Amino acid sequence: METPWLQTLLAAALGGLTVKLLDIAWAAYIRRSEASASAKKIVARHLDPILKAADELVGKLCSLARKDFTGVVTRANVDRELGVDFGNILYLFAQFWCRIEILRKESVYVEIGRDATGDKLRDFFACLESTGVRVVDRAYQRGIGEALITERGTGGFDCMSFHDFMEALGKPDATVKQWTHPLTAILWMACRGRSATNMQERQRVLLYGVVIHALIDTLDPEHETASHRPSYPNKLSKKTRKELQFRVFKTYLPFVKATEKYTDARRPSVV
Repeated sequence: METPWLQTLLAAALGGLTVKLLDIAWAAYIRRSEASASAKKIVARHLDPILKAADELVGKLCSLARKDFTGVVTRANVDRELGVDFGNILYLFAQFWCRIEILRKESVYVEIGRDATGDKLRDFFACLESTGVRVVDRAYQRGIGEALITERGTGGFDCMSFHDFMEALGKPDATVKQWTHPLTAILWMACRGRSATNMQERQRVLLYGVVIHALIDTLDPEHETASHRPSYPNKLSKKTRKELQFRVFKTYLPFVKATEKYTDARRPSVV
């Protein structure tokens, strides 16, 4: 039989342990709440610029798909003298990657995955950098994005203007010119002729565009920031549609809804 003093001692010990455990649990809850709030705040700040850059790029890719990539490479720039139209395509890719890199810079101490939207955004970024989806190597994608980052006078980061980008492309030794070389080569091939190589690069670009289109539709379902537009499934090869159906949307982006919009060639599209 336990003595009263022993019962009192046990009760005090258990009570103290309970209080300590509650303190630990409460502190952990506060940390999680603060981390979630920080993630939500930074995602909210960067989502609009990312969506707007994505919207511009998807709009251009839909236009290129509708015209089968014709009219970009003309006699005036057949010797790789980059005209404004071609430079604009380069810029739209670079601008999108720049917005992603700005988010990375400003969220280096924040886990954006703690926010529901941030978690999906992170999955889209992983998909866009994956081997079967990316247009250029991951290192070049990030390098191009970083090359366009500028500092605001009031603090923070912004993206280089189109005017400054085109001026940089005109300088052979410019950082932007060097980093964009692989992207220039791929887009150049996609915009020229209908050889097997041209078509392969074209499909590569179109697949990438579908993933960005899905990003817009998923993260801006009411299209308050980005435009609502049909996709171009009838411009995709059978191989590309299968890649989207059975790898991209099943493995990387299982949360994307109504994927037939992007893969069903029988649906209305940009043409």
